[in-house]
Amino acid sequence: PFFLLLISTIANSQMVPQTDWLLQPETFIARVQTSNNGKDLELTNGLVSRQFRLLPNMVCYSYTNLTTGQQLVRSIREEARISINGRTYQIGGLTTPREKAYFLPEWLDGLAATDSSFQFQDYIMEEIQPALNWKTRAWSAGMLPARGKKLIFWYRSPLEELKGIELFVHYELFSGI
Repeated sequence: PFFLLLISTIANSQMVPQTDWLLQPETFIARVQTSNNGKDLELTNGLVSRQFRLLPNMVCYSYTNLTTGQQLVRSIREEARISINGRTYQIGGLTTPREKAYFLPEWLDGLAATDSSFQFQDYIMEEIQPALNWKTRAWSAGMLPARGKKLIFWYRSPLEELKGIELFVHYELFSGI
């Protein structure tokens, strides 16, 4: 029992950041990084991490609260859906594994893109731009607009009836929060 308690304490202490994001927000910088093999992309700010597999079609397979280690994704699905002329189409995603209560990243290489979903083409990474030209007068608000990363995924459909339609799915992650 003592041995198990010690291991649990060590594991939990490694998950929690050493600095407090409210007191030192400058240490939690949003960034986008690719894996060594080029198959995966991660959007993180040190507090949360979202991981995507890019090929054969883009899918989010991990969304983790880094302060607790809690995994927020139980299974993989399409990234979004769109309705065109009364018909619903998937945006991104892979063939769904039989098990839907949990997902193991090792399963990714065995999954394929679905024929009718919009297919991932590329991504664009940008700095977040302020949506409003605001000036704060409050002492509690920061004097600078929020900073972070914007990740835009670009999709096209392989279906002839949707030829020429391109979709862009945007994600933004802020630094310091």
